[in-house]
Amino acid sequence: MKEQLIPYYNVRLKNRIDTIVIHAAAQTEASDLIDLLEERELSCHYVVDREGEVFKLVDEKHRAWHAGAGVWRGESDINSNSIGIELCNGLFGEEPYTQKQMEALKELCLDLMERYDIKPINVIGHSDMAPTRKIDPGTMFPWQEFAKSGIGIWYKSKVLYDAQGIDVKQMLENIGYGVENYEATKWAFLRHYSPELYYYLGGKKGANGPDKMPVNLEENKVFCAILKAVNDEFNKYNANKTKLAIIKGDFEL
Repeated sequence: MKEQLIPYYNVRLKNRIDTIVIHAAAQTEASDLIDLLEERELSCHYVVDREGEVFKLVDEKHRAWHAGAGVWRGESDINSNSIGIELCNGLFGEEPYTQKQMEALKELCLDLMERYDIKPINVIGHSDMAPTRKIDPGTMFPWQEFAKSGIGIWYKSKVLYDAQGIDVKQMLENIGYGVENYEATKWAFLRHYSPELYYYLGGKKGANGPDKMPVNLEENKVFCAILKAVNDEFNKYNANKTKLAIIKGDFEL
C-alpha cells in the first residue's frame, strides 16, 4: 500500500464506521484519479488501480468527501459512517475490471469488515445510495463473486418464484435503498442485482434507467422475483445476526 495523503476531509459526525461505499471513476490511472480528486477538493480513503496497487488518501478516522447526497438504511450523511474506495476503470464501472484489481479490493474490504465489524449488507455501490446521481461501480462490477467471499449479499437464483403483487417500495426500503426517487431506485437495484435484465429491458449503458419509454418494473415477473429473493436474503441475514446477539447476551430492546 502506498500513502498519498490529501487534505480534503473533516471530522466524522458519527462515532461509528459501519459501511463501505465502492466507487468507480472514469480514469484508468491512479495518478489521474487522485489529481482529479484534488482539483475538485474531493477525497476518498483508498484508490485501487488496475494493477491492484492500493493508495491511501485519507486516514480512516477522518470523514472523507466521497459519497455526497444520498441515503442508505435511513442514513443521509454517509460520509460520516463509511469508508470510501475508488476504483480506476475508464467508464464508471462500465468497462471490465482486472483480476488483480478485484483481488486487491477483496482483501481491502475483508480487512475493513473485520476491523470495524461491517456487515455484508452494508457493502454497497455509490449508485445504491445515490441512484439519481451515480451509476458506479457499474454493471461490470462482480457483486455475485464478491458475495461468495462474504462481501455484500446475493440471492439464490434457483429459488426464484412468481412474486408479482409484492410491495416493491417496502422491500427496497427494507434492503436499505432510499425511495425518494422511486423510479431511479428500482433501476439502480436492477443494475446491481441483474445487469442482464437491466439491459434487456432497455437500460442504457452509462446511465441509470432505460433508453426508451419507461418500463413498469413492478409488472415484470423476473424483476419482482429477484427483488423478493434479495429481500429474503437480507431478512435471513438480519434474523441470524439477531439470534446470535441474543445468544451472546448483547441484544438490546
